[in-house]
Amino acid sequence: MLSNLAKYYSVDHALAASNGIWKTGDLSRALELIVCNELLRTNKNIFYWKSKKDFEVDFVITNGIEPISAIQVCFDIANADTYERETRALHAVTLELGIEDLTIVTRNERGVINEKGVKIQVKPIIDW
Repeated sequence: MLSNLAKYYSVDHALAASNGIWKTGDLSRALELIVCNELLRTNKNIFYWKSKKDFEVDFVITNGIEPISAIQVCFDIANADTYERETRALHAVTLELGIEDLTIVTRNERGVINEKGVKIQVKPIIDW
Protein backbone atom coordinates (compact mmCIF):
# COMPACT_ATOMS: atom_id res chain seq x y z
CA MET A 1 0.00 0.00 0.00
CA LEU A 2 2.82 2.39 0.78
CA SER A 3 4.72 1.82 -2.45
CA ASN A 4 1.82 1.95 -4.94
CA LEU A 5 -0.31 4.89 -5.90
CA ALA A 6 -3.97 4.85 -4.91
CA LYS A 7 -6.60 3.61 -7.32
CA TYR A 8 -9.69 5.80 -7.54
CA TYR A 9 -13.28 4.92 -8.40
CA SER A 10 -16.23 7.14 -9.19
CA VAL A 11 -19.52 6.64 -7.38
CA ASP A 12 -21.31 6.87 -10.73
CA HIS A 13 -19.89 5.66 -14.05
CA ALA A 14 -22.14 7.97 -16.09
CA LEU A 15 -20.85 10.96 -14.13
CA ALA A 16 -17.26 9.82 -14.66
CA ALA A 17 -17.84 9.34 -18.39
CA SER A 18 -19.52 12.73 -18.77
CA ASN A 19 -16.59 14.43 -17.05
CA GLY A 20 -13.99 12.70 -19.20
CA ILE A 21 -12.58 10.47 -16.46
CA TRP A 22 -13.11 7.50 -18.77
CA LYS A 23 -14.66 6.80 -22.13
CA THR A 24 -18.38 6.21 -22.52
CA GLY A 25 -18.90 2.57 -23.37
CA ASP A 26 -15.88 1.31 -21.42
CA LEU A 27 -17.73 -1.75 -20.17
CA SER A 28 -14.77 -3.27 -18.35
CA ARG A 29 -14.44 -0.11 -16.28
CA ALA A 30 -18.19 -0.10 -15.61
CA LEU A 31 -18.03 -3.72 -14.41
CA GLU A 32 -15.10 -2.89 -12.16
CA LEU A 33 -17.04 0.02 -10.68
CA ILE A 34 -20.06 -2.22 -10.01
CA VAL A 35 -17.83 -4.72 -8.20
CA CYS A 36 -16.14 -1.95 -6.20
CA ASN A 37 -19.43 -0.40 -5.12
CA GLU A 38 -20.85 -3.79 -4.11
CA LEU A 39 -17.77 -4.61 -2.05
CA LEU A 40 -18.01 -1.24 -0.32
CA ARG A 41 -21.78 -1.62 0.17
CA THR A 42 -21.21 -4.92 1.97
CA ASN A 43 -18.51 -3.36 4.17
CA LYS A 44 -15.58 -5.32 2.76
CA ASN A 45 -12.03 -4.13 3.39
CA ILE A 46 -10.68 -3.75 -0.13
CA PHE A 47 -7.31 -2.93 -1.60
CA TYR A 48 -5.66 -3.42 -4.94
CA TRP A 49 -2.42 -5.28 -5.28
CA LYS A 50 0.50 -4.82 -7.63
CA SER A 51 3.43 -7.20 -7.82
CA LYS A 52 7.05 -6.26 -8.31
CA LYS A 53 6.61 -7.39 -11.93
CA ASP A 54 3.64 -5.00 -12.35
CA PHE A 55 0.93 -7.68 -12.28
CA GLU A 56 -2.15 -6.01 -10.83
CA VAL A 57 -5.12 -7.52 -9.00
CA ASP A 58 -8.19 -5.29 -9.00
CA PHE A 59 -9.46 -6.17 -5.52
CA VAL A 60 -7.90 -7.93 -2.55
CA ILE A 61 -10.36 -8.41 0.28
CA THR A 62 -8.95 -8.62 3.78
CA ASN A 63 -10.14 -9.70 7.20
CA GLY A 64 -8.28 -7.17 9.28
CA ILE A 65 -4.80 -7.33 7.78
CA GLU A 66 -5.14 -10.92 6.51
CA PRO A 67 -5.80 -11.16 2.76
CA ILE A 68 -8.62 -13.65 2.19
CA SER A 69 -9.70 -13.32 -1.44
CA ALA A 70 -8.76 -11.71 -4.74
CA ILE A 71 -10.99 -10.54 -7.58
CA GLN A 72 -10.12 -9.60 -11.15
CA VAL A 73 -12.74 -7.82 -13.28
CA CYS A 74 -12.83 -7.78 -17.07
CA PHE A 75 -15.42 -7.72 -19.83
CA ASP A 76 -14.46 -11.22 -20.98
CA ILE A 77 -11.51 -13.58 -21.08
CA ALA A 78 -12.03 -14.82 -24.65
CA ASN A 79 -8.94 -12.96 -25.87
CA ALA A 80 -5.75 -14.91 -25.11
CA ASP A 81 -3.88 -11.79 -23.94
CA THR A 82 -6.68 -10.83 -21.54
CA TYR A 83 -6.93 -14.38 -20.22
CA GLU A 84 -3.17 -14.46 -19.63
CA ARG A 85 -3.10 -11.05 -17.92
CA GLU A 86 -5.97 -11.84 -15.54
CA THR A 87 -4.85 -15.37 -14.59
CA ARG A 88 -1.16 -14.40 -14.33
CA ALA A 89 -1.98 -11.73 -11.74
CA LEU A 90 -4.11 -14.15 -9.71
CA HIS A 91 -1.35 -16.78 -9.79
CA ALA A 92 1.11 -14.14 -8.58
CA VAL A 93 -1.10 -12.97 -5.71
CA THR A 94 -1.55 -16.59 -4.63
CA LEU A 95 2.19 -17.14 -4.51
CA GLU A 96 2.98 -13.88 -2.75
CA LEU A 97 0.03 -13.47 -0.35
CA GLY A 98 -1.23 -17.07 -0.07
CA ILE A 99 -4.77 -16.24 -1.18
CA GLU A 100 -6.71 -19.27 -2.39
CA ASP A 101 -10.16 -17.71 -2.96
CA LEU A 102 -9.72 -16.35 -6.48
CA THR A 103 -12.39 -14.98 -8.81
CA ILE A 104 -12.61 -13.39 -12.24
CA VAL A 105 -15.84 -11.42 -12.72
CA THR A 106 -16.90 -11.00 -16.35
CA ARG A 107 -19.90 -9.83 -18.32
CA ASN A 108 -21.31 -13.32 -18.89
CA GLU A 109 -18.67 -16.06 -18.70
CA ARG A 110 -18.74 -18.77 -16.07
CA GLY A 111 -16.59 -21.74 -15.18
CA VAL A 112 -13.56 -22.84 -13.26
CA ILE A 113 -9.94 -22.49 -14.33
CA ASN A 114 -7.54 -25.04 -12.86
CA GLU A 115 -3.95 -24.17 -13.74
CA LYS A 116 -0.63 -24.49 -11.97
CA GLY A 117 -2.32 -25.93 -8.88
CA VAL A 118 -4.59 -22.88 -8.58
CA LYS A 119 -8.39 -22.85 -8.86
CA ILE A 120 -10.00 -19.67 -10.19
CA GLN A 121 -13.77 -19.18 -10.26
CA VAL A 122 -15.09 -17.33 -13.32
CA LYS A 123 -18.45 -15.70 -12.66
CA PRO A 124 -20.74 -13.45 -14.65
CA ILE A 125 -21.47 -10.15 -12.91
CA ILE A 126 -25.13 -11.05 -12.50
CA ASP A 127 -24.27 -14.17 -10.47
CA TRP A 128 -21.44 -12.59 -8.54
